[in-house]
Amino acid sequence: IKFEKSYIDAYLLLAGIQVAGREYNEALKVYEAALKGKPNDPNALLYYGTTLAEIKRYKKALKTLVKLTNLQEVEYSELDRALAYYYLAKVQYKTKKSKTVFYKWTL
Repeated sequence: IKFEKSYIDAYLLLAGIQVAGREYNEALKVYEAALKGKPNDPNALLYYGTTLAEIKRYKKALKTLVKLTNLQEVEYSELDRALAYYYLAKVQYKTKKSKTVFYKWTL
């Protein structure tokens, strides 16, 4: 399937369906294609990072989630923000790189 690069929601929807079907490698390819078109899209970074974390690809997950949480002036929901920091802390714990990450998150 070929998508219009600017229509990132199509990528995220397809990858989400693939994750639900446990087709993780295919989903990761779709997330990567989405991020080629929009490298700083917070939703693509969040879902890509969490999928990587769930399948224990911690090094890439850590890099992706750090990039996401360091983005400036990005609007996304408090739930998505909490999810990003949860997975970042989880990956840091699993990789023994536990640093306090919650200082950036202000209520």
